[in-house]
Amino acid sequence: SGMTADLITKVSGAGLIRVASLKDVRNIDSNLSIEEIAKKLRVKYILTHSFFIKDDGFDLWCKLENTETGVALFSNKISEPMTMATQMVGKLANDIITSLKVETKQDLMKIQTNNILAYENMLRAKYKYATRNNIKDEQDAIKLLEKAIELDNKLYKAKMELGWIYNHRGDYEKALRYYREIEQESDDKSIIADCYHGIGLIYHDQQIFDKSLDYATSSFEIRAEIGNKLLMSYSLNNIGIVYKALKKYDRAMDYYKRSLAIKKEFGDKRAISVTLSNIGNIYLINYNLNEAIIYHNRALEIREKLNLHFYIGGSLLNLGTIYFMQGKYNKSLKNFDKALSIFQNLTYKRGNMKIFKKTGIVFFAQDKYQQSAENLENSLTIQREIGYKDVELETTTYLYLAYKHLGKEYDVKKIHTLIKEAENIEFELNLRLYELLEDASYLEIAYNQVQEKASAMDKELGVKFLSYPIPKAIVEEWEKVNE
Repeated sequence: SGMTADLITKVSGAGLIRVASLKDVRNIDSNLSIEEIAKKLRVKYILTHSFFIKDDGFDLWCKLENTETGVALFSNKISEPMTMATQMVGKLANDIITSLKVETKQDLMKIQTNNILAYENMLRAKYKYATRNNIKDEQDAIKLLEKAIELDNKLYKAKMELGWIYNHRGDYEKALRYYREIEQESDDKSIIADCYHGIGLIYHDQQIFDKSLDYATSSFEIRAEIGNKLLMSYSLNNIGIVYKALKKYDRAMDYYKRSLAIKKEFGDKRAISVTLSNIGNIYLINYNLNEAIIYHNRALEIREKLNLHFYIGGSLLNLGTIYFMQGKYNKSLKNFDKALSIFQNLTYKRGNMKIFKKTGIVFFAQDKYQQSAENLENSLTIQREIGYKDVELETTTYLYLAYKHLGKEYDVKKIHTLIKEAENIEFELNLRLYELLEDASYLEIAYNQVQEKASAMDKELGVKFLSYPIPKAIVEEWEKVNE
């Protein structure tokens, strides 16, 4: 299974070839004819192969067949000592690309390691992590990768995988340690591009957007140089993410759409769901909530079919946010609860942090101040643990408001310090600062922001926007104060 996954990655990255995903391949009924399999996978060519281990090595049988004509482009039996197993994926990928007359700038025959045990541990780890359901699966994957690196310290793909896992866990220091080792030691452009991709994501999470954009752009340029079109789409998506963080939403949408077009060519369903979700978030930011729901539900549908737990959690988080903005608080909490269950199983700290914050805000809107405070305290604890400062002002403001309603003390100086450090405070937070500090200047700013946003929308969307709970509360409070 691990070799098959590696083969899919190599062939799809070598040129403009849409390769069915490992998930789709594994779900195929083996009793179907090869023509029926090809139709279900939406492919023209199918490689069949079997791998048999012997005492002195292995036998590999393989055949690449044109399912429309029944003609085999090649058919081989390979018998080699087990030490040659590490070279088989590269050989098969090269045979496929050559047979299909596809041009590539990549050296498909380049091997990752000569150490068969290191290679096996890495493949097992990648499979374990890709199909993980809980924290134990993740920990097992880490142990296997560490063992692979112990056996071969130059197995950079294993280091890359470890960097990726620690990145997702919010342990940026460990992730960067592996990425920097790769950056300094490897001469494989493909690996370096993956490394830059990961570093760019870390800088994004740390709100260092200039560096994030530099690394995402460098990743794209290397992938364009070696002709890996599918991974170019991943870089385009990441560049879009940075522009979204910089509030340049039109540019972000442009990069997302370019990314989505390439992903559709390759039929990469997981990656398609990522960009659909990102497009949904642009609509969410612009308060076009009906379109946002459509895109996030499209992403969720794909993720549920593929059983992608981590990504399902992301979709539920986004949908819960939209339902909160619409004032559908119970529906919002239901989505957040499901997402939290997934993220806690996967030890995804950044996801837990976001859900605790958003859940605390929903409870605040429902006047459940004790539950609100507990969730917001949990979010702040994780924020400080992983060094995530982007939402500290928002979380602290809502927490102190909950304390205010509960009759508890809070640090007003802390809020003023966070306000000085903040940039572009949005209307919802200005409303809450007005309520916390009882300073009408924040209400005035919030009111002007809401009116400016509504006037920039088409008439129908603007009216809808002003009917949502937060904008409506701002307008009503402003009119009340200025009667």
